[in-house]
Amino acid sequence: MRRLALSLALGLCAAAQAAPEKQVNLYIWNEYLAPDTLSSFEARTGIRVVVDHFDSLETVETKLLTGRSGYDLVLTAGQHLQRAIQSGALQPLDKTALPHFSGIGAEFARHMASFDPGNRHAGIYLWGTTGIGYQQQAIAARMSEAPVDSWAMLLDPAVVSRFADCGVSFLNDPNEVFAAAFSYLGLDINRQDLDDLKQAEAQLAKVRPYIRYFDNDRNIADLANGDTCLAMSWNGNVAIAAGQAEQAGKPYAIRYSIPREGAQIWFDAMVVPKDAPHPQAALALMDHLMSPEVIGAITNSVYYANAVPAADATVDPSILADPGTYPPAEVRARLYTKNDNSPGFNRALTRAFSRFKSGT
Repeated sequence: MRRLALSLALGLCAAAQAAPEKQVNLYIWNEYLAPDTLSSFEARTGIRVVVDHFDSLETVETKLLTGRSGYDLVLTAGQHLQRAIQSGALQPLDKTALPHFSGIGAEFARHMASFDPGNRHAGIYLWGTTGIGYQQQAIAARMSEAPVDSWAMLLDPAVVSRFADCGVSFLNDPNEVFAAAFSYLGLDINRQDLDDLKQAEAQLAKVRPYIRYFDNDRNIADLANGDTCLAMSWNGNVAIAAGQAEQAGKPYAIRYSIPREGAQIWFDAMVVPKDAPHPQAALALMDHLMSPEVIGAITNSVYYANAVPAADATVDPSILADPGTYPPAEVRARLYTKNDNSPGFNRALTRAFSRFKSGT
C-alpha cells in the first residue's frame, strides 16, 4: 500500500511538472499600458502575464533577429518589420484567433502594409508622431518669434543655441534623429543615400554643442519639472509632461508641434517570434490589446492614439480633440513613414549617430 501511495504521489507530481503553466511573456516599453490592462486579461483568460521592458527599439530588433529570446508577444516598430519578416524571425498570424484584428482602421492597415505586406505578421498597438516639445513661456522669453512649427527649433544652430541655457534634449534613436535632419534639409531618408547622410550629419554636428542629453523617456519629467525647455520627442511623451505640469500647478505650459517640413508617423507593431514558447497565449493577449475598450483605456493612460476607430467612444474627448495626438487630415498629409534600412545604410547610420552623440 505504501508503494502504491508513493507511486500515485510521484505520478501526480510528474503530471504537475509536465502540465504547462498558462503564461505569456510580454516585451514592451515601460509604462505603456493602462493600470488594468494585464489584470483584466489575466482575470478573463487565466493566463499569467510576465512583463519585461526595453529601452530602445534597436535592442528589440537584435533580440528578434537573434532568436531564442523567450518572449511570446513583442512590441516593435513598423519600420523594423521588413528585416524581421525576411529573416523568418516572426510567425504569420492566425487571424482566426484574432477577431479584433478586423477592427483596425483601413488607413492604418494600409500604412502598416507598407512594412508587412498583406498585414500577415503584425497587429497594431498605438501610433504617433515625432516632433517638438517645448515650454511655451521659456521659449517666448528667449526668442519671441521662435519658429516652433519648424525643425529649425532643434536643427538651426542660430535658433537652438538660444535655448541651451534652459535645456535641450534629443531622442536616443538614430532613425528618429536623422529622419528629422533629412526632413529639415529637404532630403528623403528613404532613399538611403550615403551622401545625404553625410549632409545630415554635418548639419547635426552644428547643433551638438547645445544638446544636453539623448534619452527616450527622461524628457517627460524634465519638461514637466522645468529642467529642460525644448525636446525632440514623441507626441505622447509631451502630452504626459503637459498633464503633469498642469496637475502640479506649474506656472508654464508644455506644448507639442508637428514640424511643417514633415514629420515621421510611426506605428507600434505587435509580433509573435518564430520560437515563442506560448504562441497561442500571445495571440490571446494581442487580441485583448486590440479590443476597443482595452486599447481606448490605454490611449487615455499613455496619450498615444490607437488604430481602432471603435475605441473612439471610450477615449477622453480632450485627447481626441488634441491635434498633436490625432492630427487633422491636412497635417497627416505631411507625415511620412520610415522604411527599414538596408544593412549597409544601417551600419553607416549607426556610426554617424555615435559620432554625433560623442561630438567627434
